[in-house]
Amino acid sequence: MMKKIFFLLFVICSTMSLAQGKYSPSAQQLLNKQTSNVQRMKADGEEHYIHTTLQVSDTKVLEQYGIIVGTQVGDLATALVPVAMYDRLGEIPEISFIDAGQTSHLLLDVALPYIGYDQLLSSIYTPEPYLGKGVIVGIVDLGFQWDHAAFRNADGSTRIIAAWNQNDKSGTPPEPYSYGSLYDTEEEILNGQTEAIETHATHVTGIAAGSAYPDMPYGGVAREASLILVEAQHAGGSSMYDEGIADGVNFIFDYAERLGMPCVINLSIGNVLGPHDGTSAFDQMCDSLQGPGRLIVGAMGNSGDEYYHLGYDFDEEHTEFHTGLTGIPILDAWSEEPVYIDLEFYHGHTDTVLDATGWMPLDSLYETTLNYFQREITVTATSQLSPFNNKYNTQIVVSGINNIGNCYFAMKVKGEKGRLDMWTNAPATVFTTHGFDGWLHGDTLMTLNETGGTGKRITSVGAYTTDDSKLCIRGNNYTTGYEINAVSPFSSLGHTADGRIKPDIIAPGSLITSAYNKMLIGNMFGMTTNEFVFHNDTTYYGLSSGTSMAAPIVTGTYAIWLQAKPDMTPEEAKEILKLTAIKDEYTTHTESAGHGKVNLYGGLCHIFDSSNITSPALDTNIQLYPTIGDGDFTLYYNESEYPTQLRIYNATGMLIGTYNIEKHPANTPMQMTIPNGYKGIHYIQVTTNKGQYTHKYVSR
Repeated sequence: MMKKIFFLLFVICSTMSLAQGKYSPSAQQLLNKQTSNVQRMKADGEEHYIHTTLQVSDTKVLEQYGIIVGTQVGDLATALVPVAMYDRLGEIPEISFIDAGQTSHLLLDVALPYIGYDQLLSSIYTPEPYLGKGVIVGIVDLGFQWDHAAFRNADGSTRIIAAWNQNDKSGTPPEPYSYGSLYDTEEEILNGQTEAIETHATHVTGIAAGSAYPDMPYGGVAREASLILVEAQHAGGSSMYDEGIADGVNFIFDYAERLGMPCVINLSIGNVLGPHDGTSAFDQMCDSLQGPGRLIVGAMGNSGDEYYHLGYDFDEEHTEFHTGLTGIPILDAWSEEPVYIDLEFYHGHTDTVLDATGWMPLDSLYETTLNYFQREITVTATSQLSPFNNKYNTQIVVSGINNIGNCYFAMKVKGEKGRLDMWTNAPATVFTTHGFDGWLHGDTLMTLNETGGTGKRITSVGAYTTDDSKLCIRGNNYTTGYEINAVSPFSSLGHTADGRIKPDIIAPGSLITSAYNKMLIGNMFGMTTNEFVFHNDTTYYGLSSGTSMAAPIVTGTYAIWLQAKPDMTPEEAKEILKLTAIKDEYTTHTESAGHGKVNLYGGLCHIFDSSNITSPALDTNIQLYPTIGDGDFTLYYNESEYPTQLRIYNATGMLIGTYNIEKHPANTPMQMTIPNGYKGIHYIQVTTNKGQYTHKYVSR
């Protein structure tokens, strides 16, 4: 009888262990946290849900457990799980992995001349204006002012097709989702408002696709694009659930597909924890959702000057290291082989150890405490082999205290072999030596953000500086001290943990002027640059800096390219970015500048060339031969029409030569030469006594 009891206990414990083993380290941390909150949540009489990403073979079985499924991509799905059900998820056979997405955060004159926008507006090559007409720009963010002038036509009507406020319970959610409210009529959109917690989304959208009027000069890039906006469900303050962001992305793409319109989505949001190799559940879902006419642009992050990454290679001679930490740490480590960690707590004045966890067992969720004089510090730690990249994900979370005075944390880490990469919750915590010889310091490499910086198909954007000083409405001069044309110091660095080049491209991101949310103007007035009256309402514009501002410049660029090539894939878009990128002395390091600076007009011309779109007004009266050569070409013309002036432009639209031509005898060839040193694609504009013609010439 006793043996049977022991056997039953063994089976029960084994089953529980297998069930717990389905939870990722972040899900285990959340499970531990939620257990203490279940009773409190039940007491208020409302049904509470936890945002979760599941790897599941059959989503239909989840309904019987009260689990609400959102976005489904392959065997991955976002879900709202009843809080009382969360600790039983591992018992459902169809669920093979449970991941708690991180909470992502907001990343903070658009410098349009730097990307070739002037050439776009006065183009000699584009057969029609290209400002994003017929394309949808989608934004998932926090802090929209739906009725801002930047999102409206001159007559006051809105350019927003649909808006989903995931935090609003007053209306009807969009199908198939079970939360938030959908606005899809003009009246609902212009009268609907979000919580006054941010201006970030308004500013970002204004950069990507803000309207332009004669008395409001701060138009965005894709000024004629249609808009679909998602106010993401916030997790307190300016944080958002990754699952809500993924649902927002899927919602926008689905809506655009129903309308038969190409779409590009901007994600100027991110978090610093994760594998940084494109294998997170969020990255996999975003990669799968993209395709022809479905693009995503993300921000690299603003941690380029923060030492929150530490990498180490274990071998027979290097099996242990020591490092210090600032602040109250959250640690996210990814290693090829298991590692072990001893977290220490030091006195700041004497540099002596007050307490330590010892080598923590990490095969299941481990919790212990450290003594801080008369208080206790809680430390939870866990590790698990990820099914997505076959690396061990180790997480350590310190909680229970808000301030540690002059004290600080440190840790010893040991392993037998393989690569280890660790990240902390920057900017609150970074790796440092605390002045000890032999301790390891953090570095700024691989400081790219997870949500927008690491996906394999997402276009990740860093920032460079086009303005270091702006006069604000109060008369104060806001300055940064950054070097013009250089990569902005805050712009996060690559590469990815799997060695891919990130950022893909850089764009202007320092002191960018765009739309401000009027509900936040009291808090932002010191950086407000202008105010205008639009249809009897005051509308505001102001400054922000960050890769959040650089990403929507590329988003707007993609919208214009999609107008020319609606079926453009993420891979094609990235290749055009690479081929036409502007190179200079500041773009020599790919970890900071990627392939270079975005070139909107050059990329558009490349699309025309590769698509065999002919130049406007081509005519046989004026002929150019050859079209490919070493810089020399010949003009032919007949007796009825003769050239009077010739202008030569490079691929970015820059004028590099002007020639006034005397009348030549009819049918007499005219020899011309591209100015020395100019290679690549050129456009030859010929003015005649009857009209104007444009020819393409490739100089080898």
